[in-house]
Amino acid sequence: MNHDIDVKKVRINCYRQSKVAGEFMLQLRVPGGLINAKHLSLVQELCETYGNGTFHMGTRQTLNVPGIKYENIEACNKKIQEYIKDVDVEMCGVDMETIAHQHAEYDPQSGYPTIGARNIMSCIGNAHCIKGNVNTYELARKIEKLIFPSHYHIKVAVAGCPNDCVKANFNDFGVMGINKMVYDYDRCIGRKTELQYEYIKEKGVPVKKGLSRLLDYLKEHGIRRAVATSTDRRLADTMLERAGVRGDFDAFVYGDMVERSKPHPDVFLKAAEEIGVPIGDCLVLEDSIAGVKAGKAAGGYIIHIPDLIVVPEEVKDGITAQFDSLDEVIGWIESTACSK
Repeated sequence: MNHDIDVKKVRINCYRQSKVAGEFMLQLRVPGGLINAKHLSLVQELCETYGNGTFHMGTRQTLNVPGIKYENIEACNKKIQEYIKDVDVEMCGVDMETIAHQHAEYDPQSGYPTIGARNIMSCIGNAHCIKGNVNTYELARKIEKLIFPSHYHIKVAVAGCPNDCVKANFNDFGVMGINKMVYDYDRCIGRKTELQYEYIKEKGVPVKKGLSRLLDYLKEHGIRRAVATSTDRRLADTMLERAGVRGDFDAFVYGDMVERSKPHPDVFLKAAEEIGVPIGDCLVLEDSIAGVKAGKAAGGYIIHIPDLIVVPEEVKDGITAQFDSLDEVIGWIESTACSK
């Protein structure tokens, strides 16, 4: 049978022209790639009654019925009336009496009013995937209401995570669910502290070269000494005791004794107060980035003793000196005292 077919009109109705004359492929929208399984029986019926008995899963997650003859399109449209109502109208809240948000007449038995925008793709998202950060199909349904029906040839995809299985980056509009990391102090610092205790128990506490000699010198010359650390009291005391030097200090300032920890100057200012010495007359010995910053902010003399963590040159800018070990500090103290 010959037909005078308006291919463009049929295409807008969501039927793709076939190479076989007079045959078309219906594309059923599945916003977000998730629908009730009951609709699959309809797809089977369409394929076997109006199509060629085969079914095609569209690249954009549409349910496609190939081999529909032109003369069967009207009957097919009447058959999908409930599907469109369930999926687009009720599930997505689409207003089928508008095209691009402008009022348009719509007959529910006429099938889809437009082919655009293209079906919104999505991965399964956090409804199932352990890597999913967002509910992709719920978001896809919200977008469906915004962009369909319309004649705009736009492609949208929603990815649940940066793995981007649905290739949102390759679409005209792509949405990707990401995590905003929340720092849990107790879980992070608590576990770190546990590991430190385990290490100390097994390995002991490493002592910097020259510490014992420096402490003996300071005691002999009546120079007051304080520990100023961001570490909590229990762990710091354990480390000092295991190193055998806790009795060599006159005062102790721990992280839980001040409002702000390093790189703020609070611990050093508090330590100077505890030993009764103006901060400008104090010598701060530090090996960390935060410690050097805190010492500079506090004032006084700052000597950097390098350790495992490299302190950038811009951080060290303005410090008093840098020595390879604590052995060199005594010479600096004597030369400074002589110059005053």
